[in-house]
Amino acid sequence: ETKEFFSLLEEIGTRELLIVNPFNVENPLPDITELPRIATLAELRMKLDVPNGKTRVTLFGVKRVDVKEYFNEGSYYYARFSDCELDDDFEDSDTYRNLLIKSLERYINKIPYVSNSIMGQLHLINGINDLTDIVAAFLPFPIEKNKKYILELNCINRIKMIISDMNEEIKFIELEEKIDDKVNKELEKRQKEHYLREKLNIIQQELVDSNNKEDEAKFLQKMKLVNLSKKLN
Repeated sequence: ETKEFFSLLEEIGTRELLIVNPFNVENPLPDITELPRIATLAELRMKLDVPNGKTRVTLFGVKRVDVKEYFNEGSYYYARFSDCELDDDFEDSDTYRNLLIKSLERYINKIPYVSNSIMGQLHLINGINDLTDIVAAFLPFPIEKNKKYILELNCINRIKMIISDMNEEIKFIELEEKIDDKVNKELEKRQKEHYLREKLNIIQQELVDSNNKEDEAKFLQKMKLVNLSKKLN
């Protein structure tokens, strides 16, 4: 069916298609009423038939669109849509832009498995809407969060959602680090106690085995000095 679908695109003479995220992901053929009104217009950049009989494609997201109507013919879905009105020039847009970038920098510095490769590209992006989309696509968040970003048309709300999600993950990492630190300190404490107990056992055994009163006195004197040193420290 995948090959037939892309053959249909070629027959129609277009390389564009809509990408939608059904609310009910468990249904492979959702009812039209289960499809969202906000979709992504994508362009087919590459199609490759691989030896296992499957087809690999590369899609490029062009823009959000407002779906006016869905209809289907057989197993194919079609839609009538128009462009979404997205405002890049609004009051305090520079403030929100800087806030998003600073939050992203903090997130990258805090999360060990996230690359900073995106930071050098951000100054090339002019529109605040494009910036939020690129940042959202970069973040290693679950698909459910990305779907929420797509459906949110208000740019300020998207920025707030992204920053909130980054802060939430930072808090989780900080809590994890705090727990790890406590565990490591507890392990070090137990290892130290175990070492001291073993050392004491050996000294006591040496005292028991020793018949020389002078040696015993030396051991006892050493123990007193060790205890005194601990108190001073």
